[in-house]
Amino acid sequence: FDSPLHFACILILIFNNFMYHLTEFAPHTHPWLHEIILGMLAASKLDKNAKILDVRCGSGNFLNELHKLSYKNLHWVDWFADHDAITKVCTFHRQLLDVPLEYEDKMFDVLLNIDVIEHMEHPNRLLNEMHRALKDGGTLILSTPNVLTLMSRLIFLFEGNLFQFRDADIPFNGWPGHIAPFFPKLFKEIYKEKFQIESIAYSDWIVPFFGWKVPFRSKLFWNSVILVLKKK
Repeated sequence: FDSPLHFACILILIFNNFMYHLTEFAPHTHPWLHEIILGMLAASKLDKNAKILDVRCGSGNFLNELHKLSYKNLHWVDWFADHDAITKVCTFHRQLLDVPLEYEDKMFDVLLNIDVIEHMEHPNRLLNEMHRALKDGGTLILSTPNVLTLMSRLIFLFEGNLFQFRDADIPFNGWPGHIAPFFPKLFKEIYKEKFQIESIAYSDWIVPFFGWKVPFRSKLFWNSVILVLKKK
């Protein structure tokens, strides 16, 4: 090793690879991510009759949570149509997401895009479509892997890759893996005429084996970033 710092970095990478494979088959979207987003909606005092579209909602757990909180106007777009339970609490529309969304312009008050954009072959196309479907002043809540973590920076330094983007060849329910990293600063510059970033939050991190929730959040450590975007 060239230096103690180099040795320390190698140890961190070894530990990271161990934890990565340990959690390889964990649920795709973690419950604490839903908790944070539900808190954001509650803090915004969103009307219970607001028209909400979940773009690719996975198992439908988040829409079920919204239904329990008395949100009434729920919609879901996805290609997978085998979630009978969730279709009882929302209006379902089946379509692929790599084509224009089959909704009218300015139709929704809120769009949710939870851990989806990183799987898209054409993420900018989906972002433009979500902007079109939002009402003026509407809100897009988007979550995606945080590529600015210290771990991701170290992996890029030594491997030329990003943490959480090393499974690009492994499909998830027929989808590609993580193929589209998201950089908030770059997004802000590209979409400055379309979206205003209202807030950026980072997910909690649960200490493996112990279940302890670390009491602070930082872009250097936590695995998911959550953006609240307002349509201009």
